[in-house]
Amino acid sequence: MASQSGQQYFLTNEFDAFQKCSTQSVRKTGKFNTATSLKTKAFATLLVAAAAIAPTYVSASSLASQVSPDAIEPPVCSGKQMLVGDGNPHQNFNYRQVTQNLECGSGGCSTSELDLHTFGWTATVSGAEFIGFSAGVSESWTSGQTYTCSISDGTVCLWVKQANTAVTIGKYHCYGTNCGCHQTSTFVEQQPNNNNQGGEYQCRYNSNCTYLGDNYWDYNGCAGGP
Repeated sequence: MASQSGQQYFLTNEFDAFQKCSTQSVRKTGKFNTATSLKTKAFATLLVAAAAIAPTYVSASSLASQVSPDAIEPPVCSGKQMLVGDGNPHQNFNYRQVTQNLECGSGGCSTSELDLHTFGWTATVSGAEFIGFSAGVSESWTSGQTYTCSISDGTVCLWVKQANTAVTIGKYHCYGTNCGCHQTSTFVEQQPNNNNQGGEYQCRYNSNCTYLGDNYWDYNGCAGGP
């Protein structure tokens, strides 16, 4: 009602103003200016058209404020990755040779790790996020202790048994106004134990020495965290 009264006030005042201009023109010249009259009528027509359109905007605005939130399309929710239950933790070990093979004669020799080697977390799928199981794990662990292996005759090398906590992670699809989620798939992450807890350095000899960087996994560790 307030908007309609305002429109009526606007139309009445504008039209009256043009009527006065027209009347003054006739009084001043003693003639009735046909062109001015036509312009006045055209402007009045435009005002009427504007008045017809204006309520549409007012109505649309009022309608928007009355729309129920349930009728609005739900927000886009991002997917989530999180532990499935307690993560079903198990110990997994990555064995890696961290020195070159050293061939020793009858005089004997020894070898030790000279370079740092970093062991990072891994996952069985691409696009995984690191979901830390506990404070006892981290995204990576770097070796570098001075550990020496010796032999009197033959080949010697140094390996690291790097300990990880394997946990089950779920991928979740989320939707709805409250971003409710349901599980779509699972995968496993191997997360390095802090300070390589549960791991060790190993001296290996002869045929058990292969090459620097060679590695393999043992997935048969005990259940539980570090």
